[in-house]
This record gives sequence, structure tokens and C-alpha cells, in this order.
Amino acid sequence: ISIPVSSVHISILQKIVGSRTSKSLLRSYTRSFSGFVARLTEDEKNQIARE
Repeated sequence: ISIPVSSVHISILQKIVGSRTSKSLLRSYTRSFSGFVARLTEDEKNQIARE
């Protein structure tokens, strides 16, 4: 079973920002590389860096 990459991005972000995921996720990249852009507070940024 293959999980869409964007679902993985949402899952990672959801751990950090909870219900604000849809407002925080700005862009999900899935073609050339896997990554996402999100609007985070300083604390959230530090928390996701430790993940």
C-alpha cells in the first residue's frame, strides 16, 4: 500500500500544529523532491526541527 507523500507531510505537520494544519501548510512538494512549506511559530519551528 502506497501512502501519498502529501499525506505524510500533513501527518508531520499535524503533530506540531494540530488543528491549524490546513492554515499552516502553504505548499507540498512531491515531484522532484519531498518536502513542504509551512507557516510556524518559533516554538513550532524548534519542535519540528527535533522530529
